[in-house]
This record gives sequence, C-alpha cells and structure tokens, in this order.
Amino acid sequence: VGVLLWEISSGTIPYESEIPIGFNLLNAIIYGKRETTVKGTPQKYVEIYKECWKHDIEERPTIQHVARELAKIVIIEKSKKKFQEVIHPTLNNINKNSVFLHDLLQLFIDKSNTTDDSVHIVNLLNNFIDKNNKDQTEIINQLIYYQEDYYFNCMVGFFYEYGIGVPIDYNIAFDMYSMSSRENIDYINLDNLDNLTLVDKYRLNNCLLGKISLANFYLNGKGVEKNETMALNLFLESTKQKSGLGQYFVGRCYENGYSVDQCENKALEWYNKSAESGNPIGQYMVEKDEKRGFELILEAVEEGNSLAKYNLGHCYEHGKGTDKEINLNYALEWYQKSARNSCPQGQYQLAYFYHHGKVVMQDFSQAADWYLKAAERGHYYSQYQIGCFYKDGIGVDKNIRNAIRWFEKAKDNNDGSSQFLDKLIKSLKKL
Repeated sequence: VGVLLWEISSGTIPYESEIPIGFNLLNAIIYGKRETTVKGTPQKYVEIYKECWKHDIEERPTIQHVARELAKIVIIEKSKKKFQEVIHPTLNNINKNSVFLHDLLQLFIDKSNTTDDSVHIVNLLNNFIDKNNKDQTEIINQLIYYQEDYYFNCMVGFFYEYGIGVPIDYNIAFDMYSMSSRENIDYINLDNLDNLTLVDKYRLNNCLLGKISLANFYLNGKGVEKNETMALNLFLESTKQKSGLGQYFVGRCYENGYSVDQCENKALEWYNKSAESGNPIGQYMVEKDEKRGFELILEAVEEGNSLAKYNLGHCYEHGKGTDKEINLNYALEWYQKSARNSCPQGQYQLAYFYHHGKVVMQDFSQAADWYLKAAERGHYYSQYQIGCFYKDGIGVDKNIRNAIRWFEKAKDNNDGSSQFLDKLIKSLKKL
C-alpha cells in the first residue's frame, strides 16, 4: 500500500532507475532502502505511506486506518477550498481571524484545565463565538485551514466530540486527540513553565489535554473499545509532564478501581499532588486538609467555576471545611447557582432538595425539571430518577415510553446497574 501511495504521488514507477540491479535492489529494500519523498507532497500523505513502509509488520497501519487518514486529508482540503471560496480574506482579516482563534484556544485551554464539566466548557465556547459574531461552521473551517498549527488539534477534536459547528463524530474526535497526544514536547523545559513562549504553552497543553481526552475515550468506551488500562497509562503519561489535571484523573482511577485495586489512600495521594500543582478540581478532592480545600474552592468560585459552586454547596451541606458547621440554606444557595450555570451535579442536587423537601417546600414538578436538565447532560442518577418519575407519574404526566427511554440511557451510562435496569425495562415493555 505504501509503495502504491508513493507511486500515485510521484507519477513514476518506484525504483525505476534501479530495476536492472535486480536481486541487490530487493536486498536493499529488505534492509531499509526506500524511495525519496517527492517535493510538494502533503506532509500528512507522506506520513501515511512511510508508516506503511515500516519493516516490522506489527507497526504498520491497517487498511482501515489508512483509509481514515486519507479521508481526513480530503476533509481538510475540501474545507480549505470552501474557506477560500467563501471568505476571500484580506491580510487584515487573516490577522483578525488568527487573533480570535488564539483567544478561543486560550479559553479552551484555561477551562479544560480547571473543570471536568464538559457541558460548561461547551457553553463557554459557544457564548464566546456568539459574542464575537462568529459562525460555528466558519470557525471549524478556519481551524482546519490553520491545520499546520498543530496545537489546534485537541480543540478541533473537542468540537467534533460535542458537535460545535460540525456533526458529532467520535471517530474524527478520537483521531484528533491521538494526533495531539503525539505532539513532540520533549524539548520543552517543564521546570520553567512560567517562561515558556506562547506557542510552546499551546503545544504543551495540546499534547497533555489530547492525552487526557484520549484516556477518557478509552475509559468510557467512546469511539473506541473500552480499555481502562490504556486510559490509566495515558493519564500517567500526562502526569510525567506535570499535568495537574492528569494527576486528578489518576486519583479518580484509584478511587473507583479503574485498572488498579481500589485504594482511597492512593487516590488521596494523587488528589494532593493535583491540588499542590494548583488544579482546582484536585483542590476540592483534598479531604486531608478540609479547611485548605474549602479556601481553594472559594478561590475557584470567585473565578466563576460552576463545578466549584456545586462543591461549595456540598461543603455547606456536609460541614466539610466549615468547622463541621452544616448550613443547608447556604448549600441550597450554591446548588442553585451551580445549577443555573448548567452544572449537572448542581442540577441533580437541587432536584434532590425539591424531591425530598430539604430546606425548600417539596415540589415534584421542580424536581422533575431539574432532574431532566441534569439527565440531558448525561448525569446517571438523574437519568434513572427522571425515568422513575415518568414511570410513576411524579411531577410529570405518566409516560412509560419516556420512562423506558431514560432507563435505557441510564443503563448505557452505568455498567454496574445494567442488570437491574434490564429487568426493569423488560417489565415495562410488557405493560
């Protein structure tokens, strides 16, 4: 396949001038002789056929992988052509677009490193695009047009994962995250991060966020077969490059027993590392020093972090970091603020308060509204709860079809409850 691809790009027969050499040529090829790259061949195309030329058959790509990579080149070239036809930018417009894209990238990097609430990040990016009077489809075309700036790859993957300006496509998202994770950052001095150039900061974050996003795809079986060991290895790789976010995810692996024996002490050890690196998600997870954890959550709240607002409500509800003082009114207030910022954890907790009449008057209709909002954002417990509401007609009109739909979503979202939910779904389908 590699030889055929080279022949297509060059328009000549491979080794044409050396064919008379016969056996010696064959021997040379066996020992690594390859044709030279033809000037003007797209770099991505060259990378594909060079992978096919690898001596070890185990290292060569499958024909499906080759087809997907070639299709990706076609997508990029079509997008470039469309972009040029539609935009016809002047030099000034190019500069303006470039500034906007880099501002968008900086927002993506900042928020991806400080929250694991993907819906919140999607909302922030959408709001930023709208505020600047940009079109989402135009943005993705521009990002592909600037494809030579590889540090955009992770954000492009995020756009494909969540359908920003393009249809959701987990395969392309997976490929973009894979490319990001392979970005060469060996030359970057990780002991002197404050003095990195802006481009090096982009490249570093592109690589680290790419690895973490790829790990989450493996962890959740999203666009690829579920593989917790691969996920853990990628999280660990990111920690070697001082990713506080990666340290937090390693802690989660130990807390939940993903590919390792469940160990709360190990989880806390990694959460501490994440907190010490300044990561706000790791900061909340630190329970050894609840007072300090509470202070760090307050700092994250001041920055507008919706997950931190939920965490603050959790602290007040359970007396963590508050000298054991429980204040349910404060808890409710922060759950409300978190919920209104589209944080699914906050929405679930607010629904729970209305459902059980905790601090507020019991209101099944309000509970159903907030469970539904959280369920639509992929929150497992909310998906199950709204299914129960539809099944029994609590806060909503009884609707068995809707109940089954939400139970099925909950089942897909949580392997541990699949057997129980399967039985429940089957019993409802008999009605």
